[in-house]
Amino acid sequence: MFCDMIDQIIDFNKSFVAQKGYEKYLTSKYPDKKLAVLSCMDTRLTELLPAALGLKNGDAKIIKNAGGLVISAFDSAMRSLIVAIYELGVQEIMVVAHSHCGACHMSYDHFHHEMIARGVTDETLDTIRKCGIDLDQWLEGFKDTPTSVRKTVETIKTHPLVPKDIVVRGFIIDSETGELNEIYIDYKLHKISKNGKYGFADNKGVEVIPCKWNEVKNYIEGLAPVKDSKGTWGFIDTKGFIVVPCEWKSTEHFHNGFAPVMNINNKWGFVNAKGDLICPCKWKYTGFFYEGMASVQNEDEQWGAINQIGHEIVPCKWREMGDFVDGLAFVQNMNEKYGYIDKTGTLIIPCIWKTAHDFSEGLSYVKDEKGNKGFINKQGSMIIRCDWKSVYSFHEGLACVEDNNGNWGYIDKTGCLTIPCKWKTANSFKDGAAIVCDETGRYGFIDNTGKVIISCIWRQVTEFNNGIAGVMNDLCKWHHIDKAGRVLD
Repeated sequence: MFCDMIDQIIDFNKSFVAQKGYEKYLTSKYPDKKLAVLSCMDTRLTELLPAALGLKNGDAKIIKNAGGLVISAFDSAMRSLIVAIYELGVQEIMVVAHSHCGACHMSYDHFHHEMIARGVTDETLDTIRKCGIDLDQWLEGFKDTPTSVRKTVETIKTHPLVPKDIVVRGFIIDSETGELNEIYIDYKLHKISKNGKYGFADNKGVEVIPCKWNEVKNYIEGLAPVKDSKGTWGFIDTKGFIVVPCEWKSTEHFHNGFAPVMNINNKWGFVNAKGDLICPCKWKYTGFFYEGMASVQNEDEQWGAINQIGHEIVPCKWREMGDFVDGLAFVQNMNEKYGYIDKTGTLIIPCIWKTAHDFSEGLSYVKDEKGNKGFINKQGSMIIRCDWKSVYSFHEGLACVEDNNGNWGYIDKTGCLTIPCKWKTANSFKDGAAIVCDETGRYGFIDNTGKVIISCIWRQVTEFNNGIAGVMNDLCKWHHIDKAGRVLD
């Protein structure tokens, strides 16, 4: 069957060329938008990704791999980006991961079993290891998608061969709706290297944390993971003091006061910001704590949830599980249908949906087997039916929607279109404002009535946070503005 598929493709190709089907795709090798996109090879993104980004043939260089990762400074993805910058004129890079990624929680243990079943011998695997290839690291996925995006963005931005004027930004795209959510990185302290060791510098480039570590990761919640000369991980504070001793085989970042850590037996648990092990290392994988609960996976690859003292509150019996938001978490049963449970593990909304998302402001976007889609409330009732081409989650009472002409606007919680679809792209509301892009490709902001409060004159912008937003001008220089549009620096 597999070989026959390639033969069918060859037959189609002959017809495609003979009928000159290629003519509408003719373009040059140089990306018109001077843009490169690093994303995942997931089949759900084959057409969704360029459509959701408004890209046509010739607009951008799209680089794909499993997970949309740069796993080392000189891997093939990084090589492609360097070529795109110096040979093809790329000026901006988007790192676009996606929801429900198969590379999340990927592990060598799983691949080892499958390889042996397909005829690869342990002798072959041992030979590869003796040649210096760390298969555990090479085939390791990631625990948390935002952290993975931050790590890849940081690796690209701090790469010694990447010019300082190259814009690098990270996103997560919803595999169902195409909604883009930007992952922001705090560069008050950023990673630097010296003589093969790593530390941190401030925004002026002054080294404030000495370069003495074998590896470091970004600061989150005031703590950064660091690897010592023995290859074990711990955490330092913003002054460089060790607060979690370097005794762990692997770590993730802190979230809501807790960080996942892996012991020498490849089991995961949690430490607090004092370094205390508050949940024993006994899980194959973990998520992060949300609303006092963290998802965990047992050796049978089934998911449940624990509380902050490590007690298994939700039994591990689900094929997939999300984070708790508004008191509910989506779960997927063994028949690959989604529903929602509460913090006791009780199934509140039956597993009847083909796709499901986290709740936001009491509503969640779902789709059934027949293709019907819309928003359900926390009782499971469909209260908004949607015929829009794309739909985002509700934020500050409004949800971003795309019409069949590719224009964006906003609906309220009754489903009424309150802000007309006239924008080339649009983001969810935050801090009373939403990013919009007009037909010129420039960015600005609107308020929740649709009134333009910051004109679309900027090359790039970030969301408002406590009344302040970042904006980039035509010289690729970043500034901060307030909601009156005044430049503050």
